[in-house]
Amino acid sequence: MPLEEFSLIDRFFKRPADNHDGVVVGIGDDAAVLQPPPGQAMISAIACQNSPDPRLQAVDAADFATQLVTEGKKQLVARNARPAWATLALCLPAADEAWLDAFSTRLLQTCEECGLRLVGGDTTSGPLNAVLAVHGLVPARNSIPGRGT
Repeated sequence: MPLEEFSLIDRFFKRPADNHDGVVVGIGDDAAVLQPPPGQAMISAIACQNSPDPRLQAVDAADFATQLVTEGKKQLVARNARPAWATLALCLPAADEAWLDAFSTRLLQTCEECGLRLVGGDTTSGPLNAVLAVHGLVPARNSIPGRGT
C-alpha cells in the first residue's frame, strides 16, 4: 500500500513535539509558525538538490540529505546567522520506504548537528529533488542587507 503524504511525514520526519525554540506550529501542518526571539531577525535561504539519476535506488539517500543540509547551513553561515529552523520540499518518484528511512535519518541527524530543526515542508511525486528552506537568527542590528556568498 503506498504511503499517503501525512503518513509519510508522521513516519519519517515528525519527531516528538516540543513547544520552545520559537516554533509555534511545527511539522505536520501545511505551514510552520515561527517566532524569532526579541531583538533577533530571521535570515532565510534556500538549498536545492537535484538527482542526476531518475532512479531513486541509484541515489545514495544519506549523501543526498547531507549535501542538502550542508549547503543550507553554508548559506546561513555566510550571513553570520545562527541556524534555527528548516522546511523541506521533497519530490519523490516513489515512496520507497528503505530510501526514505536512510534519507530522513541522515537529514534529521545532520540538521541536529547543524543546529537546525525541521519544522515543516511538503511532499509530492515526480523526479527526485529536494529543496530545503533554512532560517537562521542574527541580532536585529546585524541584519543589514548585503551580499552573501
